Amino acid sequence: VRGMKKLVHGKIYNTETATKICGTGSEAGVGDFRWEHSALYRTQRGNWFVAGEGGPMTRFARKDGDGSSYGSGSGVIPLTPEEALIEIELAQPFDTDVVEQYLSDLVEAA
Repeated sequence: VRGMKKLVHGKIYNTETATKICGTGSEAGVGDFRWEHSALYRTQRGNWFVAGEGGPMTRFARKDGDGSSYGSGSGVIPLTPEEALIEIELAQPFDTDVVEQYLSDLVEAA
């Protein structure tokens, strides 16, 4: 994910000052509507977000000018700690050390 800085709900999310936790994108090629290049980040204040870009069938899709269809887009999506845990669980390869370091209060031994 290239350097990205966005203001969302009165908070500035900056990929250059946040800690990158893991990649969250897809393996689809750019010609696929589901392509996504994104990563999970944690800010210095402990807030979570995903930043990236993706095709018209991803969370970064944007309505085209006339509003009748979707195109590729980019952005920042703030997450709760619980949503961040889901992003980490879906990341490949999955890293349990990351969960234990940042979100240990959300998991327990089976």
